This record gives sequence, C-alpha cells and structure tokens, in this order.
Amino acid sequence: MKGIKKFRIGQGNWNGSQSYAGRMDEFTVLNKTLSPIEITALMNKPVSPTDSNYMYLMMHLKCNDGNLISVADSAAGNHANSLLSGVKNDLIPSVEIENSFAKTKLRPQITLEQGVYTSYLDSVMVTDSVANAPMVILAFNDSIVNPSIPSDTLIAWPITDIASADSVIYLSHYTWYNKFPQVIRYELGRYITPYGIGLSLGNGWIWTFDVSDYVTLLHDSVHLSAGNWQELLDVQFLMIVGTPPRDVVGIRNLWNGNFDYGFASNPIENHLVPLSVEIPSNAANARWKSRVTGHGMDTPSNCSEFCPRSHYYKVNGVQQFSKLAWRDNCDLNPLYPQGGTWVYDRSNWCPGAEVWTYDFELTPYVTPGDTAILDHDLQPYTNTGSWDYWQIEDQVVYYSAPNFTLDAAVEDILSPTIDQMWGRYNPICTNPVIKIKNTGTTPLTSLTIQYGLVGTSPSVFNWTGNLGFLETETITLGNFNWLASATEFSVTISNPNGGTDQYSPNNTRYSKFTPPLVLPSKFVVELRTNNYAWENEYTVKNSAGTIVLYKSGLSPNTTYKDTLDLPSDCYEFELIDSGEDGLKWWANQNQGNGYVRFKTSSGNSILKIFDSDFGGKIYQQINIGLNVGTQEYIYNERDAMNVFPNPSNGHVFIDINLQRAEDGTVTVHDLMGKVLYTRELNNTSTMSLEADLSALSKGMYTVVLRTKNKRITRKLMLN
Repeated sequence: MKGIKKFRIGQGNWNGSQSYAGRMDEFTVLNKTLSPIEITALMNKPVSPTDSNYMYLMMHLKCNDGNLISVADSAAGNHANSLLSGVKNDLIPSVEIENSFAKTKLRPQITLEQGVYTSYLDSVMVTDSVANAPMVILAFNDSIVNPSIPSDTLIAWPITDIASADSVIYLSHYTWYNKFPQVIRYELGRYITPYGIGLSLGNGWIWTFDVSDYVTLLHDSVHLSAGNWQELLDVQFLMIVGTPPRDVVGIRNLWNGNFDYGFASNPIENHLVPLSVEIPSNAANARWKSRVTGHGMDTPSNCSEFCPRSHYYKVNGVQQFSKLAWRDNCDLNPLYPQGGTWVYDRSNWCPGAEVWTYDFELTPYVTPGDTAILDHDLQPYTNTGSWDYWQIEDQVVYYSAPNFTLDAAVEDILSPTIDQMWGRYNPICTNPVIKIKNTGTTPLTSLTIQYGLVGTSPSVFNWTGNLGFLETETITLGNFNWLASATEFSVTISNPNGGTDQYSPNNTRYSKFTPPLVLPSKFVVELRTNNYAWENEYTVKNSAGTIVLYKSGLSPNTTYKDTLDLPSDCYEFELIDSGEDGLKWWANQNQGNGYVRFKTSSGNSILKIFDSDFGGKIYQQINIGLNVGTQEYIYNERDAMNVFPNPSNGHVFIDINLQRAEDGTVTVHDLMGKVLYTRELNNTSTMSLEADLSALSKGMYTVVLRTKNKRITRKLMLN
C-alpha cells in the first residue's frame, strides 16, 4: 500500500448509495504478506500485542468506538479518524456473531429430579419501557458539489408518549421533508481533447459552442464541469443581447450516458427504450438534440470508434430522422499536427475537434399539451470480441412561437478571420466566405449583402436561394480591393425577399484578420515526394480561378522545382494528399518522408516552410504585389520544425520556420538526455540546415529547438 493516502472500506456500487451492503468488525492492515494459516488464525479474533504479527500492524480499526460516526486507529501509525457514512447497524441474532467469541470444552452442570411440587407466584408484574429500534439520520451539507454524499451520521431512538386511560389523545399529522436539491446533469457541448504527444498549443486553443438552447439552465447558481484531467481549461460565456428567433421555455433530458453496443446478451435496445415525453402547453415549437460519439475497438468491424453506424429517431413509432454518425474530415482538422492517430476518421469525432450535434425539428410531429413517444435506435450489429460503446446525450428543447416572420442573420464569417476553427483557410486576400441563417418563418429567397474592410466603401453581393426557418447557407462573396494596413472586415445583410428585415441587430458582423503570405513575383515551389507520390498533386490558381500551375503523376522520392513569375494578384496554393496522412506521419513509416517549401528564385533562400504532417491538404493564399509597394515580408501562421528523412541513415535536414526572427539553439539528444549535436541560431526565422549524424549509433534520438519563449521537439530514428 505504499503511496496510498486515502481509501474506502466497503463502498457501495454507486446505484444511489455509497453504503456498504454487509457487516464488518475488526479491520487491520499489516506490513507483511500473511500465509493462509496466519490469515485463518487472525480473521475471527482481535489482534493483540501477544500475536507474533503484532509488530507488523500498520492500521487497526476496532469499530468499537460507539458513536457510529467515526472509528479511530489504535495502531502505532495513529492515522486520522475514519468517517462512517451511511452506516446501517441493526441488532442481529447472536448466532450470526462469530468475531471475538472463544470456543470452550466446559459443559454446564445440570441435575434432573422427578416428583410432585407445589408452585406459587412470588413476583410482581411491572410494566417497563422498551427502547424502540434506533434510526439512522444522515446529514447532507454539500448540495452543490457532493449532494448525494452524507457528511454526518446521527443515531436516534423514537419515543412514545404514555397516557392514562382518562386522558384525551389528539391525533395530529406532521409532514417532514428530508430533501436536498436534485442534481440533474445536462451536457452543453462536447469536444475531444487533442493527442498531446509532442503537441504545443502556444497560447492555447479556442473551441466555440452555441449554448443558447440551454439558457433556462444558465442562471442563479450553476455547477459547471469539463471532463478533462490533462490540460488547463478556461471557460468563458459570451452573452448575446437581443431577441432570439424563438424563446426557450424548457428542456428535458432523454437518454444520457455510455451504452454498450453489439452484445447479443445485452443489446443496446434494452437501454434505449422508448420514452413518453409530455409536451408543455406553452411549447409552440420543439427540437430534438442528439450528441453521439462511438468509442472502443472490437471485432469484426472496429466498432464503435472506427465504423460508421446509422442512428434512427422515431416519433410515435414512426422513423422521422436518421443520421450516419461519422466524421469524415479528421484529416482537415484545423488543430494540426498532433500526436497519435489524429488523421483517422471516426464515429462523429476527431481528436482536438468539437463533436457535431444533430438538431431535429420536432414541431411538425408533436402537439402542445399532448404526449409524444420518442425512441432512439441504432443500426443492428453483433460484437464478437472486445468492448465498445456509444456515448449518447439526447435532449428535447421547448420553445415559444417564432418571434419573426421575415428576418435574416449573419451567422458567421469563415474568412477572413483569426478564429482558430477556420485556421485551415485563413488568412486570405481574395473572396470572403460567410454563413447566413433564415431567422424568420417565411422562406428566405433573396438578400442584399454589403461587405468589405472597415472604413472603406463596401462591395455588394446579391444572393438568391431558398432557406426555410433556421436553415443556413455558406456563401462565397466576390473579390474586392484589399488594403495592406486593414485588420478588420465587416458584412451587413438587408432587403430579405425585397422587403424590410424585422430585426436589425443580427444583420451585421465583424471579424479581425491577419494579412496573408507576401512573396516576390518570382519564386520557386519545391516539393520532395515520399514513397507514395501517387497520393499527391498540387495547384496554383489566380483570383479568377485560372490554373497557373498544376502537377500530378509524380514519381516517388523525387524533388520537383517549379519557378513561377507571376503578375500582381492574390493566388491560391493547394497540395492534396489523397492518403490523408501528409508527406510524413509517424504511424505510416512505409510512406517515407517528403516536404514542400517556397524558395527564392536565386540564392536558394527559404521563403516558407510547410509542416509535412498536415493530414489531407495544405491550403495557402499568397499576396503578390497587392498594395504592398516594394516591401515584401513573410507571415508564418505557426512555429514549425521539420526533420527529414526520418528514419535516416545519418544525413539529416532540419527545416525551421518561426513566426519572428529569434536567437536560439538546435540540439540532438540521446534517450538519456546527452547532447550530441548543437547548432546556434542568430536572429533566425526560417532556415534549412544539414546535420551529419552518421557517427551516431542506430536508435531513437530527440531534436530540440529552443528559443527564449518556446521549445519544439521532434523524434528522429537513425537506422
């Protein structure tokens, strides 16, 4: 028990109780391994100083303290008193008592006589009081954090009043309440933490969730928790002042928790049973929210984590909705690179990403004041080995009638923005991308959209389409004249369906942004393929969408250098990896290592280094000669260091790409931490250096880049 500071004795199975379902007397802990014979000798008697094992006694709880609240340790260790919570200590028959009783061979002396005897009564019958059975009173003093855990135990004996025959007894009824606030758990959102192996989040990472549907819960005193024990979390609530599309009037949990999947002896349908749900009379609208993720790997299909499965949603016995719970874009996660298997698609989740919530509009299928039968079913499946489950959180949200008939809102600005959720497609110097929503009951068919840099004359985009109530659409706007000094973008919508918008506060949205990469008109795209060159192709397009460079049908382990001499414009560079595991990935060593970078046309200087562990795509917009005059600079969206080839025979390239020029060192360490190679950096932002490590033995090493404020590490295998 070395290192153990706290433990429970006889804890229940947490089915509403922590009480031990049994009886115990002596509890001892000895610093010695006992033989079966020694255990038998000690189990039915108290430990005394005469016992040979007494010197090994570490803890001794006799449980004879008498207060039924705490027990003291009589061993030399003298630990703190232990708390008895939820004790049930009924009187028991003597035949059930064994401990502390000694066997004897003595027999009572009995004399039997036969004859005629005269008996007479020489005693007086007296009515005495008899104690009622004791009651256990549990005190609960923490109604927020641990409302179901007792903090104190009291023993009481009920009393009975005795009245003479000529007294009048009045029967009175008293109602006693022994309740504490019921804690109901509601999940507001779910994200999966990233693989933290070798991962640096810099100043952190921001996941954003719309929790407007939970507004009725987020008031007064609320206990918030996040199921994470690795990283430091900071939770902030941003309040939106104004009128929502419809007011929330209530919410109810449906199915919540982990549900085993695929077991023939215990099918998930036994737990996801249909529920009878009362629709409040003041609920003109209702929505079914379902948040599901699959976990575990079994046979034969690696369910539930790595197999797509359909979920079916029934209302009054009729299937009205279905969803294939599958996240097929993990390779495009904006949080990259990570450790672990972050690129693999999964059952509605990716490492380091938010979990999608499925929202189903119940309004057409339910009636206010009536009862609806809701049922959540899964695609049938039989698990033949191992264990897997689905984490399911289903809720029903009730709303008032919609507040607007003709209204539209700017839901989000996807680019330009510094929002990390859209980091894969930012920064930009061409067509902005926004999301709009119909927040009125009338179908939305047209909008006027004004957009541009704050402080400049806006551009105009006329949108047409067909959006129902609360439906959204992502729109790519037209290009416009970007200013090098601008850092804020705005968009405003108006004239829905050619009419008057009923609610203007949701018509305008702003976003901060950073400028894109600026390159000279003439530069080189250098690509080194890996063993799987057929997975790669790359394209350069101008702002009109015209392709100025396209390359496919590449050969393995080949270096391609394309020199571009481009006129002033905004360009898009895109490199696709159809294998979705980049040019380098630790989990697929067979593909080898590759890289891509931008270089000057003369002098072989590096302008931009891309991380080879990028998943499915590299996307980069490039500013050439737009509103920058003769000044040219490099903007790097993240610090990076790329080591290749890896594994290596000893001749290693180390590419460094920092956000700003810094002093630092590059070192190579063995597994014991011994420094075997050092290279100094002087006021460096980008660099490609060669290191001859051929004199080192085969094995694993660590490459470390250190500056004043950062530390970047990479594993290196020498073979």
